[in-house]
Amino acid sequence: MLAEIITPNHRPQMTTVRPGTFQERPHDYVRKGKIIHHDYLTDLPKDRIRWIRSEREPQTEQNLEKASVVVCGGRGMQSKKNLKSFSSLRD
Repeated sequence: MLAEIITPNHRPQMTTVRPGTFQERPHDYVRKGKIIHHDYLTDLPKDRIRWIRSEREPQTEQNLEKASVVVCGGRGMQSKKNLKSFSSLRD
């Protein structure tokens, strides 16, 4: 532990840790997670609840911490057209 962070009146409580601070645990590919489905609150008005979709992101073999170059773009790009200019940089 590098620092103790105390914020008893605010949630969520979080901090960041630099890459390489802790040793990576060995991967256990046999281990399986348990999916728990929760019902949403039924007393909410129906027009306030809308299921859009559920997606699973594909796993990649890329390691961000070991990348020599990382190119990022976000909402400051103002449009999808401007964001497409990054596609030439990734290759």
